Amino acid sequence: MFWGLFLFFVCCILFFSLSFYKNSGINPPIISILFAIKIISGIGLLFVYTYFYQDRKTGDVFKYLDDSKIIWNYSKTNLVVYFKILFGIDNYSKEVVTVLNYLDHWYLEGNVNFINDSRLIIRFNMLLFPFSGGNQYIHLVVLGLWSFTGQVAMYRTFVLIFKEKIKSLIAVFFIPSFVFWSSGILKEGVLIGFLGLFLWFIYCYYKSGKKTHLLIFILMWLGVLFSKFYVAFCLIPLTFIFSYTPNLKPKIALLFGLIFCFCLYLLFAKNSAIFRKPLKLLSEKQQQFINVSKGGYFVEQSKDTFRIDYDLGTTAIKICGDSGYVTRKIVGYAFVNLRDTKLVEIKTGKTNSFKILKKIPGAKSNIEISEIDGLKSFIKNLPEYLLNVLIRPLPRETRNIFQLITLVENISFIICFALALVWFKQPRKYEIIWMLYFLLFIFLLFAIIGSTTPVIGAIVRYKIPALPFLWIIIFVMFDESKFRNSMKI
Repeated sequence: MFWGLFLFFVCCILFFSLSFYKNSGINPPIISILFAIKIISGIGLLFVYTYFYQDRKTGDVFKYLDDSKIIWNYSKTNLVVYFKILFGIDNYSKEVVTVLNYLDHWYLEGNVNFINDSRLIIRFNMLLFPFSGGNQYIHLVVLGLWSFTGQVAMYRTFVLIFKEKIKSLIAVFFIPSFVFWSSGILKEGVLIGFLGLFLWFIYCYYKSGKKTHLLIFILMWLGVLFSKFYVAFCLIPLTFIFSYTPNLKPKIALLFGLIFCFCLYLLFAKNSAIFRKPLKLLSEKQQQFINVSKGGYFVEQSKDTFRIDYDLGTTAIKICGDSGYVTRKIVGYAFVNLRDTKLVEIKTGKTNSFKILKKIPGAKSNIEISEIDGLKSFIKNLPEYLLNVLIRPLPRETRNIFQLITLVENISFIICFALALVWFKQPRKYEIIWMLYFLLFIFLLFAIIGSTTPVIGAIVRYKIPALPFLWIIIFVMFDESKFRNSMKI
């Protein structure tokens, strides 16, 4: 704790000395207070995972840190392996594979992503180990500073675009779920750092046309790609528009947006052999998440795969290592192509033992989502997917303090949206370009999250990259002067 506190004060000195922070438009003492709020949020997240999610192998705050610790401990006797893993060099050599096989989260079972985003956060923690010795508070402060830098970059960009300091400050630094989930030793913290700097440098390039700004924002986009590849995909549409047309008009921006939507149609068209993969990927990701949310014992018996409900399995399955057998008559689901199919009776007795493929307790905040079965079903269910991300959890679905906070945020958003419709302020043409960009980013991100995520707790966390963009749009659309005049304030 002492070294974490010492590092915090070092960061505060940086806020007074580095021009990036000094020129942000926020006084250095205020920046220090905002950073303190972020670090306190990170400690709170650490506390939650310490006392309420005590399995370190499944707790996101600890599992990547623990994997990096295994690498570092081995590297004390072979430093070459450390650098090979850190830079992704010769990952299939015998000495590297020997170490990686001890990790729980380097290889993701059943992963259907293009990129294994767990490896970036493991490498980030690896990078700090020579200086931190595994002190989790040092990791927390360093990652908090990176994420906070991304927030400062977002704030500076919003202020330059919309000329609204207070509204930008609230959108970036005072949305509770955004601050909380981006403050721990999590992927979200790494992502927000890259995302904020990406936004800042694409704005700088948009204004200046300097090649250095172009290079940096491309590097930041690559950082987003390796943090959360689907977020990077959502940033693509208008990135090239801003890159090549500095004085773009709103109508042209809208035209490019429509062209991109048409390209999406081609991308997901079922009868297009070339572009069939993305829709299949979404469907597989959805089924993978549905299976995790339902949980159960996934077993293989006589070359057939079955899923047995978790609660039923704990009372009816006798486990012997990675195999087991059913002690009484029970019914499970034939499991084919990642889906439950027909109900079948599981054979009982030791002579009918099976291999336990995986055991998942299941999520506590499941919701039903319509399955993706082709392009038509995806389009038909799109409003459902978007609403799930935008308004859930509903009051009856809140199960913990985090979901309650999100519920309050959602209600606040609906109220602010209504106020913005009643007391609407016409954005300037320059602002419309950026608002279209932000809205397309939000739309794509919410569509992906809503179509693949049947767990409220995961939705709350996954949607945080879009929250500052969503709130700044609502704030900019609200004309407080009209409101005060109508209320006679």
